[in-house]
Amino acid sequence: MTLLIESREPIADPAAIAESLQALTRLRGAVDRVASGSLPEDGKLIEDRRPLD
Repeated sequence: MTLLIESREPIADPAAIAESLQALTRLRGAVDRVASGSLPEDGKLIEDRRPLD
């Protein structure tokens, strides 16, 4: 899983956010910063991008 965070500023401690993500969801995940306004506003909070093979 990858958590995308919109932010103008760099993420101070992505490892701490990843630890919180794992504690809350019981899933390991990466944390990536993306430019503010770059995520689609389609109402999807979670998007499953796994291949359907």
